[in-house]
Amino acid sequence: SADDARLLALLTEREGSLMGLRDLDADLAAGRISAPLHAALREEALAAGSRILAAIDEGLARVAGDRSAALERLEAAVARQRGAAPGDGPRLGRTGSAGPVLVTCPECGRVTEAEDRFCRHCGRDLRQGKLV
Repeated sequence: SADDARLLALLTEREGSLMGLRDLDADLAAGRISAPLHAALREEALAAGSRILAAIDEGLARVAGDRSAALERLEAAVARQRGAAPGDGPRLGRTGSAGPVLVTCPECGRVTEAEDRFCRHCGRDLRQGKLV
């Protein structure tokens, strides 16, 4: 989808931003740039990185909202098919009516759904994550 393509582009941009920061720090360590220039360029790079991360978070929230809405529509369709009222009986992919089970990523500390195998933010394997 368009959201997936945008998120992929943002994740690629994030990686480029991280590599740029590493290169900038290496240039300072090697004496290729001055400390004041490094500080100014690093601040600009961090501001750009913050904008990228905010856009990623916004995109993920939109995708998660789309996913939740799709699950609700699916649950309603299944309930209609079975002749039950929507919300009666088990909820797909959820534990009770409290919403999805969440875990905290042991790498970046961000919260994601327990059914995810890898962190949506940093890619870490979530099988060792803590339940929220």
